[in-house]
Amino acid sequence: MSLDTNKFSLVVRGFLEHFKTSPKDLFIAPGRVEIVGNHTDHQHGKTLSMTIDRYIYAAVSPNDDFKVVSHNKGYKAAIEIDLNDLEVKESEYSTSVALVRGVYAYFKNHGYNIGGFNSFSLSTILGGMGLSSSAAFEVLIAKIISYYYNNNEISDLEIAKASQFAEQVYFNKPCGLLDQMTISYGGVVYSDFNELSPVQANLEQINDKLNFFVINTGKSHAKLTPHYAKITQDLARVCDQFGQKLLIDVDETAFNSRYNELKEKLGERPLKRALHIFSENKRVISAWNALNNHHIDDFIETIRQSGLSSRNYLQNLTYPGDKDKQLINVYDKLFKNTNFGVRVNGGGFAGTLIVMTKHKKDKFIIESVLTDTNVKILEVKLASFKSGHVQTLS
Repeated sequence: MSLDTNKFSLVVRGFLEHFKTSPKDLFIAPGRVEIVGNHTDHQHGKTLSMTIDRYIYAAVSPNDDFKVVSHNKGYKAAIEIDLNDLEVKESEYSTSVALVRGVYAYFKNHGYNIGGFNSFSLSTILGGMGLSSSAAFEVLIAKIISYYYNNNEISDLEIAKASQFAEQVYFNKPCGLLDQMTISYGGVVYSDFNELSPVQANLEQINDKLNFFVINTGKSHAKLTPHYAKITQDLARVCDQFGQKLLIDVDETAFNSRYNELKEKLGERPLKRALHIFSENKRVISAWNALNNHHIDDFIETIRQSGLSSRNYLQNLTYPGDKDKQLINVYDKLFKNTNFGVRVNGGGFAGTLIVMTKHKKDKFIIESVLTDTNVKILEVKLASFKSGHVQTLS
């Protein structure tokens, strides 16, 4: 499978129009879906994820101005940053400018070389769908800095950490490391965040054995960060009862023995969310083993149980004030009327579901089940290309 040459032609043309010269290089960064491991990365647990065949395409040249000037198709204003000013700015929270400034700040603070660049990009990663368009942008910026100013030698792990730092501190979103890690490493990625030792699997046959569909429910999760953050806050309350900061360090047997006591003290939602994390870490291992042993039925059943756990225990398919409950209603239709692997994708509360099936024709079944809903069905595949430099043009 090749990259979309038309998209690269468009970004080259866009670069030429804005900068009146041809770009030097082409870069890409893919989006990602979470296969299993919902919110486990925040607690240093395990995840299984993969990059998908939706990309940010970018035409780029280094500059001598010590500035970043980034034009992005579909956005009127360019991102412009003076690299002499890398301080956190509250006025830039939740903006792309913050992501660029934050990545640069991380690298400068950790002793890496930095310098400016000009770019023009376009994205086929739909925003607000949980496909990690923000993380893809962060990783893209980090890969450009690595390529131009650090001999392309910054590790994938450091690139992921720089990207997470930008989103947490400069963008002001309490994200885990799953998105950035997946996009930085690329492919099918098994991660144990207690060790920070991802295993990159060359499971190319995943495209032959499984079909992946993203169900866009039509609602963005972009303004739902407080609900997203509340999960981590609830789990922190549980951890406090055991003198720990993360659930990975809480003994599950001790937790179970104190369940009724803690229920009286904390209420049931934090405890259910903890139960989800404990069981979800085990499901990641089961799904990983099933994929490697080609036990597709077992894999799909594991995904179904993961989705059910997110619905009932993690409780991130709806939220107080969710009037139409679109995400949870679509999930329930698919779970009850098919035997497909269906689960929330990413942070949840709105946005998307991911469905995994064994047959191409299953898309028609999904469409028939959801015929009375206002959703879009997007088929995705494992990304064929890793994030970073693609080609030198001049």
